[in-house]
Amino acid sequence: LIGYITPILYSLVPDEAPTKGGEKLIVNGTYLGIGEDYSLELTSYSGDYQFTSADGDINVTSYEDDGIEFFSPEGQADGDLYATLQLCSDIDYWWSCMASTGVANFSFEPPRIYYFSGGKND
Repeated sequence: LIGYITPILYSLVPDEAPTKGGEKLIVNGTYLGIGEDYSLELTSYSGDYQFTSADGDINVTSYEDDGIEFFSPEGQADGDLYATLQLCSDIDYWWSCMASTGVANFSFEPPRIYYFSGGKND
């Protein structure tokens, strides 16, 4: 039996992105593995929102043992999200997976109104 060191997440940079998605993000940590069988997840603390690389919500562009680059998903959430990395012997068998420790938070930028056009007053 081979034991693996639990992955540790330290930060997510930048930690905020627009709801339209497509912003380049980097999650930093140690013992992240080689990117063979994994799922990178962003989950809201309420549990109501989740974005995962396994479901195609998150597009990973680079995977290293100390950092993972990906594009922010399109969406919204009711508050902060936390990143989790699931490393697996085989992604098809949940019992073969190990969840990361550490904290790496992310949030969607709040909406901004740049222009408002009022109606004609009678």
